[in-house]
Amino acid sequence: MRAAFVTCGGFDDLTGAGVYDRRLAGHLRERGDTVDVVSLPRRCYARSLGEGLSGGLAGTLAGGRYDAIIEDEQDHPSLLLLNRRLRRRAEGPIVAIVHRLRCRGRCPGAARLIFRRIEKLYLDSTDGIVCDSEIAHRAAGTQRPGRPAVRDRRAGGGRAADLRVLFVGNVIRRKGLHVLVDALASLPPVGWRLDVVGSLAADSRYAAAVRRQIAERGIGERICFRGVVGDGLLARILDDGHVLVVPSIEEGSGMVSIEAFSRALPVIASRAGGAAEVVSHGRDGFLVDPGDAAMIASYLELLMENRGYLRKVSTAAGVSAARFPTWAESAEAVSSFIRSL
Repeated sequence: MRAAFVTCGGFDDLTGAGVYDRRLAGHLRERGDTVDVVSLPRRCYARSLGEGLSGGLAGTLAGGRYDAIIEDEQDHPSLLLLNRRLRRRAEGPIVAIVHRLRCRGRCPGAARLIFRRIEKLYLDSTDGIVCDSEIAHRAAGTQRPGRPAVRDRRAGGGRAADLRVLFVGNVIRRKGLHVLVDALASLPPVGWRLDVVGSLAADSRYAAAVRRQIAERGIGERICFRGVVGDGLLARILDDGHVLVVPSIEEGSGMVSIEAFSRALPVIASRAGGAAEVVSHGRDGFLVDPGDAAMIASYLELLMENRGYLRKVSTAAGVSAARFPTWAESAEAVSSFIRSL
């Protein structure tokens, strides 16, 4: 199969969506398919809508004689009008990968109605839809071939004396790093460390505000910003951690939580999004209300003071990983679905 994978900014984003897209493309290549990545420029919503008027992009995709065109739904403003042009020129099906619909986010009512209408028109312009979580499935109102993906590895690695807390995701407001900082600032100033893995450039103003918050709380020496890292280093960071915290104010899939489980890492996560489908409260992690720094702090303190309980929930997290397909199984399900079209 020869496929085009259309995405904004390539696969470099350290987000669940970016990891999912990158690994799906990697799996297709490993099985012998050709995957050409078509990277769209990052633009504001209104300008992106006009991107679909570009005859050059439509010509590139149609001229490539692709068996399938795979699109990340997050780039739907640029793809809506483009798909209508491709309908007259492309040979293969158009498949949307849905991680998180913009209309389900926190935005004013009028904007939500506009997003809902545009996203519905976009989804209607495709031949098939793949959702990476039940929350995305319900939002898109369609079937999906398989569950969220997960790495095949189960065991955790070495553990440090301090409680190693991990935050994995781009430093943007909806990911809620400021909530985690508030939680950590209320704990004793020793006995824990935080590694932040993700881009600081996605929202530079917010990242600067979080750095000021950390400095004002006097906990900068215990927090390490690692930036964007490769898959190999991310795996080592997860292996060295004790607990992953996902304090999102809103979220799409629970993929990062499943990734943590595959490394025997328990998860403290907000109920706002896909993590609530993944974490079993009190068994392999804990669920908190969005923005509830006090509850995050209480669970972190419990794991700091009771390492026996930490081992118990870590073991349960490793067992929970087996409930989900491996990355290869999930990617193969998507591949089979695309071929069926």
